[in-house]
Amino acid sequence: MKRTGKRLGVGISAAAAVGAIGLIAAAPASAHKVAFDTNLQLKLDKLNETTEQYSGKVTSNRGKCRIDRTVNVSQSGVFVGATISNFAGDWILTGPVPPKGATVTAFVPRKILKKNKKHRHKCKPAITSRKAPNN
Repeated sequence: MKRTGKRLGVGISAAAAVGAIGLIAAAPASAHKVAFDTNLQLKLDKLNETTEQYSGKVTSNRGKCRIDRTVNVSQSGVFVGATISNFAGDWILTGPVPPKGATVTAFVPRKILKKNKKHRHKCKPAITSRKAPNN
């Protein structure tokens, strides 16, 4: 009787091991993907009759999503310039005064933080617009 119990125990263990291996082999390898939200602020300050200062802040819960972000500024679809955010997410760009009522847009493209077979971490893009004052 003891032998039968032992054989039964070994038989169950072997079947369980084969089943577990089958489950491991059948499970698809999935990558860990994370996309961090990014927000963008835009402020317009007229320095003189011909020069405007565009400034703002890149914000995110993830510090790496605030630092070294490229900020592109355009006026009614015409590219004005680009700058890089600092360690606090602040950015400043000087350019021409936009025409009255023009739409000024600031855009931050996505930023890849980590990309390999098992991890894909990125900062999401962000965009914001403001109307140029009529004065």
